[in-house]
Order: sequence, then C-alpha cells, then structure tokens
Amino acid sequence: MAAYGDLDLALRRLKSEPWAAIPMTGLFGSVPASLLGGLIGPLVGGSSRRSILNNSARGAAWATALGAVAGLLVGRLVTRVLPDRRLVAYLGLGVSVPAGLIGGCLGGWAARKGDPDNGAELHQ
Repeated sequence: MAAYGDLDLALRRLKSEPWAAIPMTGLFGSVPASLLGGLIGPLVGGSSRRSILNNSARGAAWATALGAVAGLLVGRLVTRVLPDRRLVAYLGLGVSVPAGLIGGCLGGWAARKGDPDNGAELHQ
C-alpha cells in the first residue's frame, strides 16, 4: 500500500495484477469457513454450556486455517489454468463450505477431548 499512496488507489491497481487473485481466493475461502466452523463447533463439541465459546473458537480457528490454505491452493491452480479471474471468488466460496464443516468438526472434537467436564452433567 505504501508504494501506491493510499488504499483506494492500491485496490484499483492491484485488481489487474496477475498474482492478486491468489490472496483473494484465500480470503474468500477463509472468512465464510470461519463463520461456518464457529457455528458447527458447538454442535459437535458436546452438551456443556461452559464449552460453547471454547468449541466455537476452536472450530472457527480450524476452519479459518483450512479455508485459507485450501483457498490459496485453489487460487494458485486457477491462475495457472484459467485466464478468467472472475471464477476466483466463486471457487473460494466453494472451498469455504467443506473447510468450514471439517474445521468445525475438528474444533468441536478437540474441545470435547480437552474438557473433562464436558458432558458430566449428563451422568449425574
């Protein structure tokens, strides 16, 4: 951004750069995946009320990491194969759904394994 002077000018000029599609795909893959992972994590994590925030945070973290990596890989493949850059946003969003589901499940399971009180009220 410092090379262009301001953010608006930088965004206008970076749209035409050939490498700009790769980080945009990572962004479009990670943000919706984070939301979906944060919603799925508590559903998989268990029944403890105290662990809802923990499950949600872990699910969102896993989903964000998976969505960013998958989005960057898809962006790199798309820029090498397809000349049309408009598909990048749609492919990034398409990658975010499985990344969010898998990340949410992983975060919920990790939180369930790490919380000894999770589900204890069911056994009382």
